[in-house]
Order: sequence, then structure tokens, then C-alpha cells
Amino acid sequence: MLTILLLAGSSGRLHAQKEWNVYQPFGPTLLWSVAYGPTLGEYVAVGPERQVAWDVDISVLQDRSSENLAGAYSVALGGESVVVGQVLQEGIGYSTDRQTWSQYLVGESFWGVAHGNGRYVVVGSGGRVAVASDALDDWSNVVVENIATNLYAICFAQDLFLTGNEGKMLTSVDGTEWEVHEGGFTGSVRSMAYGRDRFVMVGSAGAVWISDDGQTWSLRSTGTTSSLRSVVFGHGLFVAVGGNGTVIYSIDRGESWVAAKVGTAQQINSVTFGQGMFHAVTSGGQVLASRSIMTPPAIVVDLADQEVLAGSNVYLEVSASGTAPLSYSWSFDGEVIGSSDSSRLGLPDVSEAQEGVYQVTVFNPAGAITGRPAFLNILPIEMPPEILIQPTSVAGVEGGRIELSVEADGTAPLIYRWFKGSRWLSEITGHRLVLDPAGLGDSGRYSVMVSNGFGEVRSREVVVSIEPSDRVPEILSQPAGGSVVAGQSFELRVTDRAWPPATYQWYLDEEIISGENGAGIRFSPLEMTDAGRYHVRVSNALGSIDSDRVGLTVTRPLMAPVVVMHPEDLWVARGGQFQLSAAIDGHPTPTLQWFRDSEVIAGETGAELQVTAAQDEDSGDYWIRATNERGLAESRHARVVVDNGWPQFLEVPASIVIELGKNLSLSIQAAGPGPLIYRWWHDGVEITGLSGPDLVSDPVGYDDSGRYEVEVINAFGSIRSEPFQITVLTIEGEKPVAYLLNTSLRGRSGQGADTMITGFVLEGSGQSPVLVRGIGPGLRRFQVADALEGAVQKVFRDGVEVAPVGAWDDPATRSLVESRSILAGALPLDPETDDTAL
Repeated sequence: MLTILLLAGSSGRLHAQKEWNVYQPFGPTLLWSVAYGPTLGEYVAVGPERQVAWDVDISVLQDRSSENLAGAYSVALGGESVVVGQVLQEGIGYSTDRQTWSQYLVGESFWGVAHGNGRYVVVGSGGRVAVASDALDDWSNVVVENIATNLYAICFAQDLFLTGNEGKMLTSVDGTEWEVHEGGFTGSVRSMAYGRDRFVMVGSAGAVWISDDGQTWSLRSTGTTSSLRSVVFGHGLFVAVGGNGTVIYSIDRGESWVAAKVGTAQQINSVTFGQGMFHAVTSGGQVLASRSIMTPPAIVVDLADQEVLAGSNVYLEVSASGTAPLSYSWSFDGEVIGSSDSSRLGLPDVSEAQEGVYQVTVFNPAGAITGRPAFLNILPIEMPPEILIQPTSVAGVEGGRIELSVEADGTAPLIYRWFKGSRWLSEITGHRLVLDPAGLGDSGRYSVMVSNGFGEVRSREVVVSIEPSDRVPEILSQPAGGSVVAGQSFELRVTDRAWPPATYQWYLDEEIISGENGAGIRFSPLEMTDAGRYHVRVSNALGSIDSDRVGLTVTRPLMAPVVVMHPEDLWVARGGQFQLSAAIDGHPTPTLQWFRDSEVIAGETGAELQVTAAQDEDSGDYWIRATNERGLAESRHARVVVDNGWPQFLEVPASIVIELGKNLSLSIQAAGPGPLIYRWWHDGVEITGLSGPDLVSDPVGYDDSGRYEVEVINAFGSIRSEPFQITVLTIEGEKPVAYLLNTSLRGRSGQGADTMITGFVLEGSGQSPVLVRGIGPGLRRFQVADALEGAVQKVFRDGVEVAPVGAWDDPATRSLVESRSILAGALPLDPETDDTAL
């Protein structure tokens, strides 16, 4: 008697987590659905008030609402693209970049959406079905005959799309052709999922149905009467959610269900699985995330394949870790054969009926893990050879590969002897006979004898036929050219017969097209440069043949005129020349016509207009009109000015007051035939090194105060601006310190006791220029009688003289007095009088 233990190292597959965290990423907003996209690692949630939100961290979902997503009810992801099922007759919302949203079948309500095999399938009211590829540019409306019930749920599993409701189940490979099955259940289905070779559906009043084939369903008890709205599979277990904060889970493929503790009483509308956790959304905008409170099981030593003799005692044992208690569920060929607290399964005195695949699932309240399938092969104690799969006849070509094989069973070792007719091929000793390369002499009838120490058996005879390999390439159908509009798709293709298989090389106008080495050449889209004469050379080792030369004509699509380049404004001196240019596209080639001031310019029908010896009458607004059978286009109006050519000021800076230390930037705008040269003056002195239209001082200082002028020069003349004043002040705080612009006192003055004394108060910190003037002789020009003959002026602060007699006959002081007087709006003084200024 033999005792066997089956053990091997394995990591297995981890399942399940429970206990939940609750987040509120934004306001109490109704969220109907959530999905996880592994391509970008993002969660996307939607709600009926046009909500769509996504982030890699579901606890901080960012709301990015779209006007096109009213009634958003369900969502599915495929890479970067998103498809949303919309109720309230809002149709289907979709986007390839999550920024721009489009809609399809507005006026219909859609409840469920699934993605698989590069396609989206959406289901809705009255059995409505819509299908699109990942590109989302080929939506189609599918009618399923004899189905008028609302379809709320859909999933993709086992290479099939599955949907159904009220006892009917529908399956489809691509979403366009559907098979209808009787499901054997009653009730409204709200969601479905697939995992561990089982389908699970949920619905109203706590209903759960399970199925192994997606067609026939059985009802299971869940212990809840709350309406279940969503179910998902992950980490080996199913999780379902619904009303009143209900969360239930199953670790045994939907057979039994346990309630989880969740920190919310809101209706939970949708659940998804991603990043190793379950996540759900509620009617109050909450987001739930599962967390583990125990260590889930992990398989340390797994089962291993084994071959034993019948009658042996076999023990299958697994070693697992995880929070106790651990439970074990054993299965044989997919059928559960027992659950216990033991990690060992004993099989005493095994027979051939016990040969098959054994597997164990280990679980605790934190999750479950299923080990690898292990095959137990039971050998009879004395088993003669038996042929399980006979060799089959085969035909080939000289120089090719021919293979015959047989599959046999029996007590090892098995011995194989191959025969051609009655001749033993002693060099072939395995279950496979290979002829590579095959020759014409290898044609014949073959068989194999299989033997061991308990007997022998001979296979049936099979025929090997070898054909000569002298087939040079032959073209069966020629490529077909034609005239095609640019932007469309087009294909040139040849069919041929050759052995060995042919190779291909395409030519355009007798030149090799690099990389085009197939039986066809496809243009998508077709471009103008693809026009020409094409042929293909078909070759193999025995020879080659060229196809017919076929012409491919590519025509431009009809297009209304478009102005690609507009004419520019010009300033021209009398007697000079100028040229206006425009660039126009369109098909057919547009007809052109130039205009001046809305009048046709006779003979000017080209893209360029040139005038020599320009005169005043050539001034005006010029533009071009382009027309063809598809429409017309007009350029902008270009202003042409013809005059003496002298520069002209368009804008001159105004006098300003600026705070000390700020950035001073002034610009003057002038026009005229270039080049234009600029000269700047400050208090009558030219500023060297400054020849452009901009004056910049950063930071500005007191030395920058004064009177400024600008002269603009070109080849035809010059023009000088009116003076403008820049005054630099010290300003404290956010607002300037109040200052006295102009105060005038008038009275009679003389000597000694007749001296005029006046005063003013200055407050605040910093520096600011103050102009104080004493006017006597200057009053005579206003016919003031007894005007003072000569004026003497002094300034005191706190009784102490701080400024000298107000003489201002030197140029620098005179310039300052004049500029400050202009700034203050004060009466100008005549430097030739004896008036004083400080």
C-alpha cells in the first residue's frame, strides 16, 4: 500500500476585504454609478444632474460636470474613453478624451453599459441596444426581436455580452446578434457580475441568482429584503450593495451571503473593484472604500500534480497562513467535495474513478484564496497499451514538413515503432514521426505499433501524399485602379497561386515602394501624392511575375475658397511702388478679383497686385475676392496710404506723475515709410543711445523728472512731438501723501515791516519737489498798478532759513522751474523779469 502527499509552492490568488471607510469628496450629490479603469488607474463616477467625476484617488473625486450628461445612470471605461448610459430619455453620452462629450440616440433611456473585446454595448428601455467600437465613431442601433422589456444590467464575461430581465436572458459575441434564452427566474435584474466560473445577478427585495452558464439561473437567500442595485467580483468574492446602506458578500461563489458593517445608512447605488479594494457610491454623494481588518489567507505550500498506482493511499495537503480560524473547501473536477477545518484531504485505496483535478480554497472572515489545480493521475497496476488518438492522413509539398503523431495510454514505459508499409522505421522511437524536408519518396502508407510489458497495439494505416514543389507564381486576379477622391480609403490587391508561398513587392511609377510587401496595398486616407501607376511583383524561388500596370487617379475634394494669407496695411511715399499679396486655397481653383474702396480694379485677377509710381489717388482700402462653384471668400481690407512720406505721430505719451522707484515705461507710436529713427530729449538735452520708440527706466529716480520730446525721422523728413512732463514723487502707503498743487496769495509788500510773510505745512515722510515763487515785476504785463520792482524771496523751516534767494537764471534751474510750473498748471514766468522761484 502506497501513501502519497501532494504539495508544491504557490502564491495563489487573493480574495476579499470587508469593513468600509466613508468619504464625501463633494456635496450631497446623487451618484448612480462608479467604475474603475485599470489602463489609467482612475475611478469615474456619474450622477443624473450631469455629474461626471474622476481621479486616481476615489476619496477626492473631482467633479467635472458636462451639459451633455443629464440623467447619467451607468458608466463603463475602455482605456481613455468613457461611455455613459443616460435615463430620462437623454440617450448615451460618450467621450474619447473626457473633456468633450457627445450624445447618441437622445430621446431614449439607457440603463446599463459594458465594455469588452474592443466594443461598448449599452442596453435600456424597451429592449433597446446600441453598439460602438473603442473609437466611438461608429454607433449603431440594434433591434432584438421579441424583446420589449427594460434591460437594466449588462456584463461581459467568457467572450460574451450578457443581459436580461424578467426571466429572459440574452447573449451576444459582438452586441449586434443576440440569442434569447429562458432563464428560469422571475423578478427585476439590476446588476450582474462574473467570477470564479460563475455568474451572479442581483435585484429587488434582496434577490440573488447564480448560474454557471449564464442561461439557467437559481435563486439564493441573502438574509436581506433591501433592494440590491449593484454587484461586482474581486479578490475571489462577490460584493453586492443596495438600499439602507446594505453591503453583503459571498466567499463561496454566491451560494451564501454575509452582511458587512458599513458606516452609512444611505442607499448604495453602485460598487466597483480596483487597486485591491472595493469602492461604492451613494445617493448622498458618499464614496465608500473597503479596508481589511484581518489578515486574509495566503497559500504557502500548494498542491502538485502526481501520478500514482491504483490502490494507493493518497493525502492531498496544503499549507496556508492568515488570521485564524481558517476553513478549507476541497473540489474535484470543479465540484465541491467537502469543507472542513483540515488542510489535508485523505483518499484511501484510490481507483481510476478518482483520477482528475483537485483544488482547495482557503478562507477566513478577511477573504479567501484558491490554490492551483493539481492533477491526480491513477495508473492501473497492469495496463496494456491503448491508443487514445489515432494518426491522421496528411498531404504536403516536396520540401515541406510532414508530421504524424499518436496518443496512447498504458503502464509506462511505452515503446513506439513506426512502419512504412511493412518496413520498420527503426530510427523513429517516439510518439511523433517528422519528415522535414519531405521528399517525393516519402509518399506511402504509415502505421505505428505501441507496446509495453503487458501487451501491444497497432494503429490504423494512414496515407502521406507528397506533391511536387515546382509551382511558379501565377496571378489569378489583377489589381484594379481607378479615380478616387482624396481622403477616402482605397486598396489595390492581387490574388495568386504559388509554391513555395510567394513574396510581394509593390511599385509606383516603376519605383520600389519601401515596406509594401503584402498581397495588397491600402491607402487610408488617400492623399494627392498617392496618384500614379502601380504594379506588384509576385516571386518565389522558382520565378516571378508582374501584375498589370494600373492607374490610380486622385482628385481633390470640392472645397470653397479659403484665404490663407491676407494683404497687409502699407504706407507709401508719392512716386514709390508697392505690392499687395494674398494666398487663396480651394477646389476648383478660385477666380480672383482685387477691389479698392469697393470698386473693381480692372485686370487685377491674380494673387498679387503691384503699383509703380504711387500717387495720392492710389490711397484706399484694398481687398481680394475669391470665388468658385462651392462659394466665395474675401480677404481683410488692407489700408494703403500714399502721401509725402513724412512720419506721423499716432500716439504721444501724456504728462505723468510717477512714484520714486517704480518702473517707468513709455512708448510713442508713429507711422510712415520705414525705416523710422527716433531721437529723445530730456530738458532740452538729447538722450544718447536711445533710438527706438520706447523709453524705459527701472527703477525711476528724481533725475528722470523733467520735460521730454521725441523726434521721428525717415528718408522723407522728420516730425517732433509736443513736450510732455514726467514728475517723480515719493508716495507713502497705499495712497499718495496729499500735496498742494497750486496756492496763490496776493497782497502788498515792501521793506521792513511791509515784508509779506506767508506759510504752508508739509506732512509725511519721503521726498517730493515743492515750487515756491514770488511774483512782482511779472505782474506788469497784466496792467497791475504799483507792481513790485524787484522781488526777494526766502524759505524758512521752523524759523531757520533753508533756501537761498530765488534766483533762477541758470539753464538747469530755469528748466526745472518751467517744468514744475507746467505740471502744477501755474502761471508761466518770464525769465527776463526779476520774479523769483525756489
